[in-house]
Amino acid sequence: MERFWKTLNEDFIEEALYENLDDLKNELLGFLIYYNEHRPHSAINGLTPKLKAKNM
Repeated sequence: MERFWKTLNEDFIEEALYENLDDLKNELLGFLIYYNEHRPHSAINGLTPKLKAKNM
């Protein structure tokens, strides 16, 4: 869980410039989809969380 917050901060928050709250929400949703469905995670042998959950 700590790794998630580090990644969120480094890949999303530090580069953030949003016009309004709706833009922030949309970008955050996109990041969460990427993080859980497309980004490989070393802690689960390079799988995505979605694939790991599916294979359980």
